[in-house]
Amino acid sequence: MALTSDSQTYFFEGKGTEKDLVLELDEGEEILSSIRMGMLHNHIHRATVKGIDGKLKEGMVNYFVGSSYKSREIKNTPIENAHGKYELRGRNRDELWGNLHVTITQNGKRETATLGKGIASNGLRVRLSFVNVDEK
Repeated sequence: MALTSDSQTYFFEGKGTEKDLVLELDEGEEILSSIRMGMLHNHIHRATVKGIDGKLKEGMVNYFVGSSYKSREIKNTPIENAHGKYELRGRNRDELWGNLHVTITQNGKRETATLGKGIASNGLRVRLSFVNVDEK
């Protein structure tokens, strides 16, 4: 793998393979902590959340109403769609940074919000995608 720089941008030349990692959570597991641990255990520094299949047992979402930023607790809520990007940062590359947007239906209204915290119902699956750079 070749690395060049113009002092502000790095350019990589090498071969990379896009891979998926699916995390299946048990009842009561915290979603964001599980993403972090999955990335740590599999040596993934950057990942994209491609989807979540399952139901939140409970959680907190943030969203906008007009120009006001609001938060709300949710319970027993199916996740219809999810997307986000995460990376591990910090001195030890073990701090999770990023965000996760989920689409849910509440009171007959479909909305997309940012998941601030979430506890999984049994069998919830998080699909992560990442690029594995082949070292030569």
